[in-house]
Amino acid sequence: MKWHTLLIILTLIFSLKLRDEKDYPILVSAIIADVDVLITGDKDFEGIDLERPEIMTIKEFEEKYL
Repeated sequence: MKWHTLLIILTLIFSLKLRDEKDYPILVSAIIADVDVLITGDKDFEGIDLERPEIMTIKEFEEKYL
């Protein structure tokens, strides 16, 4: 990944204003790894509107994909 691509990703991520700073590395890792879905029970991720990864709970994942 080129440095300017990483800079754009980090700028996007930090503009989201997560309540818990400890969640940033998780979200950054998911975006860099290009995952389709981030499954979490952490309520701090609720309301984050990203096209990818799609952020959902285990229950939402089961209802949509299983």
